[in-house]
Amino acid sequence: MVDNFINKYLNIKIKEIVNNRTFLEFGRNYVLGIFNLLIGIGFLNLFQFVIFKNTNALFRTDLSITMSYICGVTLSYFLTRKYVFLMSFRGGTFNMYLKFMISNLLNYIVSIVVWFVIEIFIANYSQSFFNYVNFGIAFTVFPIKFLKYKFLIFN
Repeated sequence: MVDNFINKYLNIKIKEIVNNRTFLEFGRNYVLGIFNLLIGIGFLNLFQFVIFKNTNALFRTDLSITMSYICGVTLSYFLTRKYVFLMSFRGGTFNMYLKFMISNLLNYIVSIVVWFVIEIFIANYSQSFFNYVNFGIAFTVFPIKFLKYKFLIFN
């Protein structure tokens, strides 16, 4: 009985993942994701190399990641609603926004951990190294984030 329920549920979810609408949403999510990534890298550089330039190096990257996370995720929430899932720009609930914010914690936590480890070994790094690492982090977690958006938030 349990096996039948699990198989039926999995088959429904697999069919939902591979339907045309999901592929279109995934494509739009990648295009928007690249845009959001560029905006996020802009926020990161603004905070890291301008706003928090004179902040203690041990805290500067953490502050930069935190501030860019808050700004970037808030912008991304509205753009994802509108352009990926074709929902109204103003619609949604605060609960939906919180789910979106929490689902993006994966990106935030991975960034904090990666930079914590890097800064143990490399105290001074170039701006291009900073950007390459952040691009790598973003592209690694991107497919996971889309599935969470699709099935847990904007379903």
